Amino acid sequence: MHTYTVEPLYVASGDETIAADFYLPKTNIKPAVIVMAHGFAGLRQFKLVQYAQRFAHAGYAVILFDYRYWGGSTGKPRELVSLSAQLDDWKSMIQYASNCKSIDSRRIILWGTSLSGGYALSLATDLKNIQAVMVQVPYVDGAETAKLYPLQRYPEALKRSSQDYMGSKMGLAPKTLPVVDQYKLCFLPTSDSYYGYHSIVNPDYYWSGEVPARVFLI
Repeated sequence: MHTYTVEPLYVASGDETIAADFYLPKTNIKPAVIVMAHGFAGLRQFKLVQYAQRFAHAGYAVILFDYRYWGGSTGKPRELVSLSAQLDDWKSMIQYASNCKSIDSRRIILWGTSLSGGYALSLATDLKNIQAVMVQVPYVDGAETAKLYPLQRYPEALKRSSQDYMGSKMGLAPKTLPVVDQYKLCFLPTSDSYYGYHSIVNPDYYWSGEVPARVFLI
């Protein structure tokens, strides 16, 4: 069991600044590093801290970050899910790890859950310096996932997402939808999603529970 330090970390990604926590175990050799982030609409403080702590105790360095538009990272509109931007943020954090002198940059590991699990798998196939990947319930097939969405909800979902997308082009405020909801239109309309999300939300950190509806069009 290793002791470790945790330091705030800020990394440029495009025009934005990504906020992260850098866990560094006290070891005699430079440790391997695990780069990790949450899935759809999650903050790094939503139960991922416990994972990072266990990894650090085991002797791994950890870079745990929030995507742009989320948590401590910059970017507007807030709480926007952009797949391309989030992939860029992953690449920025991996590049930071590659250049970090206090860790073994030859041993970079990606960790993801749900949507971020899909990111991790995709990046590992493209980047040559990734040594291992750990994922849980990775999001890997949008078409298959779409089949699970209630058909009667599609017209309203497409209407709201189109309105938000067109409004964004005109500089209007986002039209949002709940991430989860037991009764209303939302992104993840299952009871296990509702209870699952509310079981990980950390009340000490702001989370509206809503996302700009344009992500339905992705």
